[in-house]
Amino acid sequence: MSRILAVDWGERRIGLAISDPTGLIATGLETLEVRGTDEAVRRVSEVAAQLTAERIVVGLPLLMSGERGRARRAQRTSG
Repeated sequence: MSRILAVDWGERRIGLAISDPTGLIATGLETLEVRGTDEAVRRVSEVAAQLTAERIVVGLPLLMSGERGRARRAQRTSG
């Protein structure tokens, strides 16, 4: 199985975790401080390459009520 990079996307901070090679256990990594989408994508891509992650999953930002929060950039849009 392959390693998975998990991303908790924020506008200024991005949390990261990487799975073990079996994909069962995740270990937290550093929080990235970023200034914009371009920098965020570049830095997440760099981490994925360094750790040989074959997949990246991005968490869906939900409020405690289960409703969608303001951070909608992590959502996939059609079109």
